[in-house]
Amino acid sequence: RDLADQRRNRAASRTRELRASLASGSPTALLQQLADEVAQRKTLVEEKLPGDLAVKTRRLESVKEILLSDVRTDSDIAAQTSEVNKLAAEVRELEDGLQEAIAARDGDVQLRQQAQVAKTIAAKRRSAVAKRDRLLQRRNQVVGEYESASARQEGDGVGGGTATGSTNPDEMKAKFESVK
Repeated sequence: RDLADQRRNRAASRTRELRASLASGSPTALLQQLADEVAQRKTLVEEKLPGDLAVKTRRLESVKEILLSDVRTDSDIAAQTSEVNKLAAEVRELEDGLQEAIAARDGDVQLRQQAQVAKTIAAKRRSAVAKRDRLLQRRNQVVGEYESASARQEGDGVGGGTATGSTNPDEMKAKFESVK
């Protein structure tokens, strides 16, 4: 039961850390952090734990060979049995650690997917803000053209000249409305 509580506490702590870094950091930093953790877990799962397990298994096999050989006293048998039990417990612990590391690596995949979604959303938001800024800039330009054309129209006098081209008030108003 204590082992299960420890695993649950580690998982809850890990989840809190990732949520905090997701809320306070950039998606790129979170992806880099996750990539580093995945690389560490991969090294642990593929190199360290199998190596430790192989060493313990070889040691267990050698103890089994000794037990199968001629033993002279009951104390020798007890000592060797104790060693076998100790090694078997260590092998079980390593196997449990390997399973935990594999489960943690699989959990990291889901977090990377969520971080990728967050990165995509941030890019879309930046794109929308840039588009809005371009449209505001274009709107301001058209308003300026409309106001300067209106001022020229008033400066020419009412009825004194004819409006042609881009100074036609109707055309300018249509341009203005299209930018809104």
